[in-house]
Amino acid sequence: MLVDFVCLVCLVAVCSANTVFPSLFFSYKLVPGLRVSVDHSDQMPFSLPEAESLLTRAFEQCLSNGYIIANVPGLKLEDFASFDSFQHIRDQMTKSSTILSMPNVLSNSEGDTLDLNRFESVLSVHCNARMHYIDGVDEDQIPRYRDTRTRVIRVDFPALSSNATDENRNKRLQNYDEMIMKIIREMPTPSISVLFTTNTTKEIDIDEITDKNSIIRENEIPANPKVISLDMRNKVRTSKRMIFPDITVFDKSRYFEYERNEKGERGGLDKDTAKKQSKDDTWLKRKKKKIVKNKSLYRFGEDDKKTTSALANQDFVHDNALLIVCMAGIFAFIVFFDVVKIGFTMLKKVVSTSKRKSE
Repeated sequence: MLVDFVCLVCLVAVCSANTVFPSLFFSYKLVPGLRVSVDHSDQMPFSLPEAESLLTRAFEQCLSNGYIIANVPGLKLEDFASFDSFQHIRDQMTKSSTILSMPNVLSNSEGDTLDLNRFESVLSVHCNARMHYIDGVDEDQIPRYRDTRTRVIRVDFPALSSNATDENRNKRLQNYDEMIMKIIREMPTPSISVLFTTNTTKEIDIDEITDKNSIIRENEIPANPKVISLDMRNKVRTSKRMIFPDITVFDKSRYFEYERNEKGERGGLDKDTAKKQSKDDTWLKRKKKKIVKNKSLYRFGEDDKKTTSALANQDFVHDNALLIVCMAGIFAFIVFFDVVKIGFTMLKKVVSTSKRKSE
């Protein structure tokens, strides 16, 4: 409790201008220790140094084969209330093992946001990643893969106007969401990390995002999300401290850190792991394979228990009549030739024997 109070005091002290911006990070593979290193609820504000430290820690481990850093100027927390505008991003989030939701990152007195260039440098140095910079509205700039080297794709989208209607903003965000999905589909790997953020801030009443009594805690969440109380629904609806609460808050499995996408993969074979591995002798067993086919696919004789001659098949004889006649003729000629040869040899032997007797 004392640590939380000190952090809260530091956050308020740092944020003299009371400006915030939202950021969202998710990774297909688990980033070990990232969630447990956050000593407060995601519904509480993050300081700018804290957010950059957490993201740097996630990037420098090089756990993904592809990284997408998306910057949307003018993005606000309220934009995430429209789930339809982020269908592909939300789908990718549900498949991810690690999600770091930062609805309110407190900017410093100068209005700075996340240093995206720093993240690019970390990925370039630690992961030997290749950088690509693309315009968020030009699909032709999406890079095509020709090797297995790690990629970092920096996407800069056009700014969202503060004067635009909610309908226009949602339409633009839908287009941005589809662009990100097209980039993901070009990557020949599901192991992807995405950072969705902005370089603009918004003023906010600091008391609205620092009140601990407004936090929805894990023990308050029912096991069945369908029975959420009306008070909690209203609390979520009016809250200014959540991004996609159905995934980040009400999915109780997100409060535990574990790998969700370890499919057919084995851990590192160190000494301890090797001892724990069960003995696998299945490769020594004789393999038996039975092929079951539809009767219409059987060739002649395959479906009979007794082997029968192909000459009993009228269709076969009709289709190969010329070949059968030729083969029979050749066989008859060979037999006739051998009989004549044998007869000639015997006749020659008889003649030679009679000559010897006459002499």
